[in-house]
Amino acid sequence: MRSSGRLVGAWSALLVLMIGSGCSGGNAPLAARATPIASAPASQGPQWVPVDLPGQFSDFRTAVYDRARDCVWVITRQFGPSGSDIFVTLTRINVADRSMVEQPLKLNGDGYDVGVLALDAQDVLWMAWGNTLTRFDPGTGATRQWTLPPYSGLARLYSGDGRIDAMTISSDGEIWLGAGMVSAVFGFNPKSQTWDRPINLPFVSIEWRSVLAAPSPGIVTINGIALAGGAVDPNASPRFGVITTATRSVETLPLAAATYVSIGGGQIVYWDGAASLDRYDLARATSTAIATAPQYWGAMASMVLDQDGNVWLPNTTHGFPGVAKLNPATGAVSQFPFPIVIRYYEPVPSPNPCTFHCLPVECNPAVVFDCTPTPESQDPQVQGMAPDSHGDLWMVTSASSVSNPDDHSIFAPVVELQPSP
Repeated sequence: MRSSGRLVGAWSALLVLMIGSGCSGGNAPLAARATPIASAPASQGPQWVPVDLPGQFSDFRTAVYDRARDCVWVITRQFGPSGSDIFVTLTRINVADRSMVEQPLKLNGDGYDVGVLALDAQDVLWMAWGNTLTRFDPGTGATRQWTLPPYSGLARLYSGDGRIDAMTISSDGEIWLGAGMVSAVFGFNPKSQTWDRPINLPFVSIEWRSVLAAPSPGIVTINGIALAGGAVDPNASPRFGVITTATRSVETLPLAAATYVSIGGGQIVYWDGAASLDRYDLARATSTAIATAPQYWGAMASMVLDQDGNVWLPNTTHGFPGVAKLNPATGAVSQFPFPIVIRYYEPVPSPNPCTFHCLPVECNPAVVFDCTPTPESQDPQVQGMAPDSHGDLWMVTSASSVSNPDDHSIFAPVVELQPSP
C-alpha cells in the first residue's frame, strides 16, 4: 500500500462537520487528491480516499487500471452547457499522487450507457460507448473509431438496445464486443481493422449485467438470458456461453452465472444470483461452491480480479453497502462496508400531521437544539472497480464533483480503498 498523504479524523467526525454544520458536500474542506476519508486512523484499518473530478457532474462512469503507466483511466458521460450536447470524456488519474489529466478526447455520449474499457498487450486503450469502438493510444494521443456492424438476428430491438455493453481482449489481440439484447458477439481485428468474426448466440446479452471474458487461449465466454419469441423471457435462468473462436462454435452451459470474472487457467468465479459464489473449470467441466455470497447490491459493478488473484465484488452486510474481497483458493471473504454517515434530523412533530409517511427534515445542531444524530449508510452507486498494483481498489461512482454546490454527494466521483495500512 502507498502513503495516503495528510490524514484527517474519523469518518463520522468529518461527516458531522460536513452535514451537521449545514455545509454541503460541495463546500466541505476535502483535499480530493490526498485526504483519506477514513473510518479509522491509518494504523488501525482500511482507508477510503476521495478523488475528485473537478467540473464533472453525476452521471455514468467506468474505469480500468493501467499497470504500465500506473494510472487509472476513467470515462464519464457529461452534458454540455446547452444540456443537449452529450459527450464522453476521458480522464487519467496518476496513482502515485492522485493528480488528474483531462485527455483531449470527446466521444458521442447519447444513451444510458456505462461504457466499457480495456487495455491490450501494447498498452493501447480501447473503449466503447453506444455503437462506437474507439482506439486511443496514450503515447501519441492518436484516436481511431469504428461503428458496430448491423445485425438482424433478433426479432426486435427496443429503445436503448443494440448498444455495446461488454468487451474483452483475447490472447491473439482480437477485440470482442457484446451488445444489449443482441444474440451475437462481434470480433474486431485491430491489424486488419475489420469486424472479422461475428458469432451468433442462442441467447442475448443484457446491458449492465453481461460479461465477456477470455479465460483461456481460443476461448471466449459470455453470460446472458434466453429469448422467447424475440423478447426476453423473465422466467428463464441465466445462460452461459463458451465460444471456441477458431470454429465459432458456441456451447451453452447450465451455469446460473448472474455475473462472473475470469481468474485465469481456464477458470471463472461466478455469483449464482442467490447465495453462492462458485468456481467453474472449463477444461474439466466442474463447478465447485467456494463461499457463501455476501448479499449483493447494485446491477452495474461486476466482479474484478486483483494482482493477487482475489476477486472483488459489491456487497451488502446487515443492510450496509460496501465491497467484499474473495480468496478463490480458500473461500475466505473479507468485507469492507462504506463509512457510516452521521446526519441530523428534526424530531417528528406530535401529533404527527402526516397520515402515512413524512420525509425526515435535516437540521443544523448548532441552530436547532433538539437535532437528532442518526447514523446512516450511503450507497455511492459504484459503477466500476479497478484494482491497482499496490493492493488498493479504485471505484468510480455516479457522484458529482465535490466542488459542485448544486449537485453534490458525500462521496467523490472516484474513491480509492486502501484495505490495509
